[in-house]
Amino acid sequence: MSIKIETQTANMPYNTYKEMMQGIADKTGFSFSKLSLKVTGEKNGFKVSVVKHPSGRIAIMMSAGMNGFGPTEEVLRAAHGVAKDVAIIEPQGERIAFLLKIGTKRTQVKRAVRAINELTEFFAGIGYADTTDMEIVPVVTTYTQKAPAEVKENAFLGTIGAILGSVVGIGLIFGIAQVGLIAGIGGAVLAVGTLMGYETLAKKLSKKGIIICVIIMIIATYVADHMVWVAEVEKALSSYGDVDPIAVTIKLHPILEMVGARGQFFKDLIVLYIFTALGAVPKVKRRLYSLSESVT
Repeated sequence: MSIKIETQTANMPYNTYKEMMQGIADKTGFSFSKLSLKVTGEKNGFKVSVVKHPSGRIAIMMSAGMNGFGPTEEVLRAAHGVAKDVAIIEPQGERIAFLLKIGTKRTQVKRAVRAINELTEFFAGIGYADTTDMEIVPVVTTYTQKAPAEVKENAFLGTIGAILGSVVGIGLIFGIAQVGLIAGIGGAVLAVGTLMGYETLAKKLSKKGIIICVIIMIIATYVADHMVWVAEVEKALSSYGDVDPIAVTIKLHPILEMVGARGQFFKDLIVLYIFTALGAVPKVKRRLYSLSESVT
């Protein structure tokens, strides 16, 4: 019996498997049989084979033991903790199948290479040896993976964190503008601060969290640009006497329209949005990729 970390099943065509196995062989220096789609070689003293499992997954096959006995469940659990690319462990008599998480062809090649290195280094490090040509007593016939405790997302606290993070960005944009530098640079900080603020307090950044952060970024970026222009208008009007900042804040757009500067306001806003997007996109892409991989 084995516990799956995902419910998907791999369904790659023959040529994709062939290219993937060839890639694994090239990266590891192992030999590859195009007829059987099997990669074989030796790493850290262990004979290793990479095959297509009946489930469609890529499986790393190896034997390891000590004093005539195969690995215990505790050892397999420790190996599973080391090899993060492994989704399922299947003891098969004297051999063990380490089934990889599902992914793209390129991802699978990287995962296989990492898992081979990590697994062989782990078993060698605890004193186990290759038992391919030996008779050993399998200690474990089934292995059940303990499901990791799911971290619950607190969207309310996350939203507060995102707002606090965006405030830092707003302050930076305003400060940069006051010293005559390109305020747009602060947009990237605003984006990162918003995402980090959400994740810090929510304990998790899901797709829902990303949407909340994007909405806050859009609003916060506009607020920052508005504040910068309010300050500029106050400076321009201060020579005529006292200026009410609240009135300027409320009537900013009619004032800008009157002096023909409303177009510049929106140009600055677009620049800010571009920099904000540049700051947000890399982290959002990494997180979305991580979310897609977490179910595999």
